[in-house]
Amino acid sequence: MKKKSPIVKFIWLVLVAAVIIMTPVAAVTLYVSSLPSVYGESYYAGLPLKYDRLKNTPSPRIIVIGGSSTAFGTDSKLIEKELGEPCVNFGLYAAIGLKPMLDLSASSIRPGDTVIICPETDSQMYSDYEGYNSLWKSCEGRSDMLFALKADSIPGMAGALKGFLNERNNLSSNAASVSDNNVYALSSFDSYGDISYPRPGNIMSKAYAPDSLPDIDASIVTDDFADMINRYSLMARIKGATVYFAFCPINSLSVSDVSDEQKQAFVNALRSRLDIPVISSLDDHIMDPGFFYDSNFHTNDYGMTYNTMLLINDIKRERGDNSLASTSMPYPVAVSQNGAVISSGSTDILTYDVTDTGIIITGLTQDGKKASSITIPDTIGGSTVTGIASHSFDGSVATSITLPRSINSLSDGAFYGASILRDVILPCGALPEVGEELLDGASANISIKVPVEIYNTYMTDYFWGRYESAINPDN
Repeated sequence: MKKKSPIVKFIWLVLVAAVIIMTPVAAVTLYVSSLPSVYGESYYAGLPLKYDRLKNTPSPRIIVIGGSSTAFGTDSKLIEKELGEPCVNFGLYAAIGLKPMLDLSASSIRPGDTVIICPETDSQMYSDYEGYNSLWKSCEGRSDMLFALKADSIPGMAGALKGFLNERNNLSSNAASVSDNNVYALSSFDSYGDISYPRPGNIMSKAYAPDSLPDIDASIVTDDFADMINRYSLMARIKGATVYFAFCPINSLSVSDVSDEQKQAFVNALRSRLDIPVISSLDDHIMDPGFFYDSNFHTNDYGMTYNTMLLINDIKRERGDNSLASTSMPYPVAVSQNGAVISSGSTDILTYDVTDTGIIITGLTQDGKKASSITIPDTIGGSTVTGIASHSFDGSVATSITLPRSINSLSDGAFYGASILRDVILPCGALPEVGEELLDGASANISIKVPVEIYNTYMTDYFWGRYESAINPDN
């Protein structure tokens, strides 16, 4: 009998090792995919809708890949009308990351496709970050999507599995469903994967989100980010597709402090490191606040049309087509920057500012810092309490703070310095505005207790979902 060569033996060993490793991975994936749906009505469930459209829509197509700015800012029907090709809106959530969206789309790229990559301008999306917990939720019940992820995602997905299962069990035991009257729900998507929930204006109290500013800085264009984009574009070119890079919509108020030199350095870094054309103008996509809805990247109905028309014109120009589109550009809605301080005052335990939109709690008096529990009223001096400023509870020894039902915004670091705070009671029926660092400087053991009937809505909300480990139902 002829002996196997060392190379053949090595190949067999590799194959056996791969089977040993992948068998439990496949078994776990299939088991998790068979569990009853918990996130099926949530915003996360929009990803299977988009994945299926990408799989089933015939080529040639326009495929727009990004985060939530793509979901909110792309009108697929308008692109189809103006360019004569079907559009796939393949953007959902920055918490997932750009890499998984590229990985999930890779097997469906076909000859003739035009792919536009337009991530939100922040350091997380401009990286190879993967939000494993969010991926589990978005791929719930879909083993085919989980298997479409790259092998390098397996360790991270495995590490996040226990936390995901604990969270879904908690949601299941608190059976209130996600409200349909909410932009962050599956019901907000149309069959194209676009957000169709009515968004007639800008609902941000200051017309922009000061706690979640874009990163327009050359430093976020890292080698890892560029390599990821370039590998993807090479794959697509081999398949006969064309890949472009474009900018997402950006609220002009959120980048008012960014200089022209910073903008140019950012654009130059992209053009020098990416192997694909950057087809849009950054200045064009820094848009009037009247085009935005509830974040510095999420457009309203008018902004969705405006941003889509910019993208259509970018694509036409890159293709050498200088003809004018038939759809006219919309005008932004009027907005007002609220929050101007009119006067300041104090109660026995609180200090506050009176603004043109209500009372903002700013701090504690000496007596307030000594209180073992704090309850903030709905009104002070006849004016409604609407917000909590950063560091408002710095130095507090309270273990419990009850916020008013009237609250509509919580600043980053609101509970900074409240070192033994355990419970924050948040009884309001509508979710307050919140940024990315609400719990900065807060106690590690803090629990945010919300009404049980909207607990699931908090847990699956685009903004509040990042604090899911601290959120609990107030039974």
